[in-house]
Amino acid sequence: MKKHIGIVFAASLLLSGGIVTAKENAGSKITPPKNNTSLPSIAAGCNPTTAKTDLDINNVRTTLLAGGDMWWDQANAKYEVPKGGSKHSMFAGALWIGGLDAGGNLKAAAMTYRQGGNDFWSGPINQSTVDVNPATCFKYDKHFKVTRDQVEQFVNGELTTMPDIIKNWPGNGDVSNNEGQF
Repeated sequence: MKKHIGIVFAASLLLSGGIVTAKENAGSKITPPKNNTSLPSIAAGCNPTTAKTDLDINNVRTTLLAGGDMWWDQANAKYEVPKGGSKHSMFAGALWIGGLDAGGNLKAAAMTYRQGGNDFWSGPINQSTVDVNPATCFKYDKHFKVTRDQVEQFVNGELTTMPDIIKNWPGNGDVSNNEGQF
């Protein structure tokens, strides 16, 4: 009997040890804002991103935000399946990225309902200072949407003029600002 209890206890520790979750800070003084202007900026004086766009594909309609979070409008669920059905299968989601730096220190960036600031800003960073300035954040606080057809037509020479979305695509940084070329 003791052996079975020990196995169950060990299994529950193993299973629970690998789960990462986030939830709102119910007792926190910082509450999710209706807009992004009330949260403190942490990096380079940049304001939190404000850009959002709707993804409407197959039988899904959802909102994507430029700050690393998605599927909500900072107040309401926006992941609607089937689209037009007023059913929302998820409230919100966000990017969580972590890794080790050159010194072996764990670094992480994670969005948790924008409650304690932001870990993500729009735009490329300066490669020597590893920083971004407010003008760059503002310039890139938008979504860049291009279709496969537009790219294929451009590559195949079927277009007489280059579409603005391809000409202004943010994939190449400004090398005069020490941003990555590619």
